[in-house]
Amino acid sequence: MLSDTPIAETTLLPTLDRIAIRRTPGALPSRAADNLFWLGRYVERTEATLRLIRALLTRLSDSSSEVVAEITSLVSFWSVVPNDLASARPLLIARAALQATDAPGSVPALANAARAAASVIRDRLSPDAWLAVTALVAIGQAPLDGEDFEAAMAERVDAALRIIASFSGLVQENMTRLGGWRFLELGRRIERGIATCRIVRQFGAGSDQALDTLLEFVDSRITYRQRYVMAAARAPVIDLAVLDPGNPRSIVFQLDQIEVHLAALPQLGTDGRLSPPRQIAMAAATALRMADATADLTDMVLSTESALMRLSDAVSAAYLSHVDAPEQDEDA
Repeated sequence: MLSDTPIAETTLLPTLDRIAIRRTPGALPSRAADNLFWLGRYVERTEATLRLIRALLTRLSDSSSEVVAEITSLVSFWSVVPNDLASARPLLIARAALQATDAPGSVPALANAARAAASVIRDRLSPDAWLAVTALVAIGQAPLDGEDFEAAMAERVDAALRIIASFSGLVQENMTRLGGWRFLELGRRIERGIATCRIVRQFGAGSDQALDTLLEFVDSRITYRQRYVMAAARAPVIDLAVLDPGNPRSIVFQLDQIEVHLAALPQLGTDGRLSPPRQIAMAAATALRMADATADLTDMVLSTESALMRLSDAVSAAYLSHVDAPEQDEDA
């Protein structure tokens, strides 16, 4: 029977005046968490490589320097250049690091890996963060032109580092502090910790030039000069790069942040014990907190590097397995 008056609309959809307030977007699939984790690692690995190449470029005029030889050794170890160029002249090594696509540790290869991870979770990145990732890829693909080839490479490195700095700033200022952000940060902190351990082992017990290279890599030259007003000395440099909890580039700072993020994630066990990732992070952080910069920390730094690599595997096993892992709550 037809009605003579209008019929009230009936809908199960919420109306504009009856929307329930939510502060979480729901579950975080393990695949999304995995890609965020590796996006953080690839971006941080790209930055470490760029800092290493910048240190090499600034020392090209002193080709006999032991520091140049140590940098090229690290470049080979990190697979930054193809194997047939590992023993080439430093200038050619720097060029290959910035342009080669057939070396897994080169800047273009790492930037492409970061974009591949980011492309899967574009809906979880701001447009500006995505543009920063694509700009990093573009700068790695652009040809190196100009009469002063060495200066062109230095400018390429500085420009790429500025892009990464902008990405890091966008992540810190624009991403909500939920599970996705924590996995991205875990990737960044683990990768930065591993890279810094390797740099400390390579340069931490060397000459004044080697110690200065370490300070340059951890971006702490100004802090060092403000504190000590003297040439680089081993103990204070090691303290700043390894043990200073207030230095965002130190190894212990990375472990402190890792502990915070792991504590905020869902605890999968029901026995009340710390999860394997938290056990690894806490043990490594505790050892460094009790260390003395005047002692020989070579073995401890190597142990910390190993712990960080095991921590990456433990995080993947606990949270990022796509087969059986449950989806994580984004409010974690």
